[in-house]
Amino acid sequence: MPIQRYFKSLDKAIAVLKCFTTETPELKTSEVASKVGMHRVTAHRLLETLSRENLLHKDNNRHVYTIGIELYALGSIYIENNDIYKSASPVVRKINELTGEVIAVNVSDSRGGIMLLMREERKTGFRWAAHISSVFPAYASAGGKALLSELSEEEIDNFYPEERLKQLTAKTISNKTQLKQELKEIRKTGLAYASEEYIDGIESVASVIRDATGKAAASLVIAEPILGESKITKMHLDKLVKLGASLISYRLGNMRGDMIVKNVNEMIDLWKRHEQ
Repeated sequence: MPIQRYFKSLDKAIAVLKCFTTETPELKTSEVASKVGMHRVTAHRLLETLSRENLLHKDNNRHVYTIGIELYALGSIYIENNDIYKSASPVVRKINELTGEVIAVNVSDSRGGIMLLMREERKTGFRWAAHISSVFPAYASAGGKALLSELSEEEIDNFYPEERLKQLTAKTISNKTQLKQELKEIRKTGLAYASEEYIDGIESVASVIRDATGKAAASLVIAEPILGESKITKMHLDKLVKLGASLISYRLGNMRGDMIVKNVNEMIDLWKRHEQ
């Protein structure tokens, strides 16, 4: 096969794989063909090839395709060997143990969203579904807004060219002007908040995780159900998430900033001082 044809076929296969998302985990041949903009016969051939290699799974009874075990295994290798994942894991587990709440780490994707890299569930009570590698709008979550606050106005405009933003709940930020105002405050405080903006009944707080160069690498999030009085400020969870992000940043090699936390015990000690 000529090299140009080979790369063209590879591009098409990649485009087919990218059709499968959290929102559309199952697709028929016709749906893939429509999404990618290719002939149905070509889409069918690619889907069958990817299925033979177990990158996709074909349900012969329902005539739909889903992500296959080999693709899942490749994704798991990436996550387990990701520096952020390795640096964040012990910190996330400890904060989850201390608070009993959902603790998550998000990274940016290239389309104005964020991807869930890791998550520790609530210990008891109300829970809500969220899958690793899920992608959702950055402007509607604390973790996403923390990462958006690192961008310039031009970059924000590139992500969101329209003034109006899609409302996911009654409390979602509805326009870009409002979003930009909130991002200014986040830049001052280093803390991003969201209350029922992505899921009804859930509030969260987040802070940026930085790599060795000082660049935003991810965001650390504490999320909890709203069951009466908010625990974020009452329990100083906003202070804890900032300390946790600082510790993960330190573990990634970041030695900058006015608040450097070097180990879990130091993080806990500083947080308890806020509680007193």
